[in-house]
Amino acid sequence: MKFFVKTAETQHKIEVERRDDQWWARVDGEEPKRAEIRAVDKDGLYSLLLDNRSYEVLVKKIDGGYRVAVGGTRFDLQLEDEKTRLLQKWMKQDEKQAGGYEVRAPMPGLIVKVNVSVGQRVKEGDSLAIIEAMKMENELRATADGTVQKILKKENDSVEKEAVLMVIG
Repeated sequence: MKFFVKTAETQHKIEVERRDDQWWARVDGEEPKRAEIRAVDKDGLYSLLLDNRSYEVLVKKIDGGYRVAVGGTRFDLQLEDEKTRLLQKWMKQDEKQAGGYEVRAPMPGLIVKVNVSVGQRVKEGDSLAIIEAMKMENELRATADGTVQKILKKENDSVEKEAVLMVIG
């Protein structure tokens, strides 16, 4: 499994694999390290064992990503898996609309949630909507800054691949 982590200052590619009943993590192509993570409580506290070093990690979901605290250092990050990254590439931008773009369904599915309203300002990476396809929820994010001009589909609407969901200008 591949994950992409982006903070305000850095970006990292993390590859996770299971070998011999153990999890291994490789960050930015470096040597893989044995990894274990366990939830300590339901409030977002985790115990992380990475290369035989123990860390307490506090994770909180925030708009556009996660707030993480490790060893007294706090930072905000965005986390994408490989599938989500591919979905973002499939979201089309229509340059004909005065510098704006259309947000399109990357696959047929059901709109589970619309996270924005007409007139709302969005920044690149903001969550726009969640679409369910094949019993998996996929988050659609803004590919650029703008203002929501139109919302063409609402929660519980079924959509076909490439259907225009909203227009950002």
